[in-house]
Amino acid sequence: MIPEVKAALNYNALALCNHLFPDGRQEHNYFKIGDVHGSKGRSLSVFLDGAQAGRWKDFETGDGGDLIDLIMEAQGCDFNSAISWAKDHFGVKAPQKIATTAEKIYRKPRSPKVESSFQLEMYLEERGFVDVDGLIKRHRIYITSELKTPGTDLIFPFFDAQGQLTCIKSKPIDYDGYPRFVGKDTKPILFGWQSIKPNDRSVWITEGELDAIACRELGFSALSLPNGANNMKWIEHEHDALQRFDHIAIATDMDDAGNTAATELLDRFGSRAFRVEFPAKDINELLAEKGYEKSREILSSAYLDSKDKAPAQLRSIHDFRADVAEFFNREESDKDRLRTGFHKIDEEDLRISSHNLVLVIGFSGSGKSMWTTQLAANAITQGSKVLIASMEMQPRETLGRLCKQLTACDQPDTAWQDECFDYLHDSLWLFVDELRPTPKQVVEVFEYAYRRYGIDVFLLDSLTNLVGQEDYEGQQKVIEALVQFKLNFPVTIFLVAHTRKQSDESSAPGKFDIKGTSAISDLADVAISVWKNKPKASHIQQCGMLGEQPDENIVNQWDVYIEVLKNRHGMFEGKFGFDFHEKSCQYVETRGASPGVYVHQPRRTDIF
Repeated sequence: MIPEVKAALNYNALALCNHLFPDGRQEHNYFKIGDVHGSKGRSLSVFLDGAQAGRWKDFETGDGGDLIDLIMEAQGCDFNSAISWAKDHFGVKAPQKIATTAEKIYRKPRSPKVESSFQLEMYLEERGFVDVDGLIKRHRIYITSELKTPGTDLIFPFFDAQGQLTCIKSKPIDYDGYPRFVGKDTKPILFGWQSIKPNDRSVWITEGELDAIACRELGFSALSLPNGANNMKWIEHEHDALQRFDHIAIATDMDDAGNTAATELLDRFGSRAFRVEFPAKDINELLAEKGYEKSREILSSAYLDSKDKAPAQLRSIHDFRADVAEFFNREESDKDRLRTGFHKIDEEDLRISSHNLVLVIGFSGSGKSMWTTQLAANAITQGSKVLIASMEMQPRETLGRLCKQLTACDQPDTAWQDECFDYLHDSLWLFVDELRPTPKQVVEVFEYAYRRYGIDVFLLDSLTNLVGQEDYEGQQKVIEALVQFKLNFPVTIFLVAHTRKQSDESSAPGKFDIKGTSAISDLADVAISVWKNKPKASHIQQCGMLGEQPDENIVNQWDVYIEVLKNRHGMFEGKFGFDFHEKSCQYVETRGASPGVYVHQPRRTDIF
């Protein structure tokens, strides 16, 4: 929502200035006023156009910022009130969201008993902190012996951006043990919102709670990860709250785990995030070793160096040394491989991985959508998170068919359907919109889905719903946008495309039969065709009507053929045969085999 508010304010900058400051006036590309209180004069300039559009500066006081800051100063309100005011005045609507299969219900934590702070004060002083009494109050931390542990625990209360207590974490301070959350099923969020000031527009993200506290005590707004360098589930809960920050300094630990976490955070937060490096394992250790003044100097310098570093596009070849080693290490590169879930395909050298665009083509009614839905189910079993964007089908049809595939049952009962939704929770989302959304809308939602939820597999069905079949230039732009998206993020995109109408469908289509520009297949990493053996089905049906025995050679053919037409990163190209199990909507790769069950029927509890 905040990017949309900023864009609306920048577009209406002159109207905003005239509303806030009736005594001001426009001079060329600037709006001039005396100060943020609306006094007559020319000391304060608002940039109305050009690269600095939407920025302002008071040349007498040195204050400045963007138009949200200007509203806060002029109205005397906090950040959230300024956003609400701007939304109301300029009609900004919330961006389109994606639908998930279920919303998890989280529990509210129960706060342990607060005990004397003397032991805590000593513990913090040993970690290099001063003014520990004030620090304890500012961050609302305390100790307790109420948790039935071998000793005393330091309590970190996690308040959300609205000030609601959401979860509680404990840390042993006088016995060996590990940090843990108090209570079950509490929502994972960042620690430290209670110390964030209303006007803060930049924030540091650290790995531990004491690192965030140290950062704040040194003068930098900071939040910390709830589970250290592991598990980024919290991002979907904090995504909107973090939109207020123009700059996010990633200050996780300076070790392998911290660097891995930093890499993912940089991907998820985009260009406003940057990695801050410092000469210690973590910020609390830096504080303990260097003291307040020296640590503040080191971190200030590190922040500026990281924020103003060379363009991300300019890279040394040595940055890719590990990538090249991985390229030659087949076992290592297989870790990034997304398998189709069909053994006969996966045992061949078909390379589908992150940063890939996979084209799935076929005649109308050939089963392209059905096959890709089963691919989605197989991707989920590998730990992937999937977004299905099917503009031609209602969600009830998409999910209903998927439930058939998951249960291998034509009519799963309500309890079994519920099991499917529980299974898909946190793994499957849907893009729900009109028949033909714009390519820009689709890519924006895809990027949002990756950044917020970590979705890494996207099924887009189909290209025809994004651009006209004869609009070759438009098709090129769509494909280029999808390619750019998959290059920017570690995601795999499956794009369904139609083929040109043939005089008959007695043979499988090739990549040159794709309806549209050649860029569709040229820019794809992998191209796969799905061909339904309609001649076989027609022969069997006709023989049944005439009471004749079908030709055994035709009966023994496969129901469906999957053909790899292009395989940029692997060596295999060729066909695979499958039988189609109609009741389960599954593609079965072995003759006479039963369809697989992903989600088993729940046991009945009402028998007696």
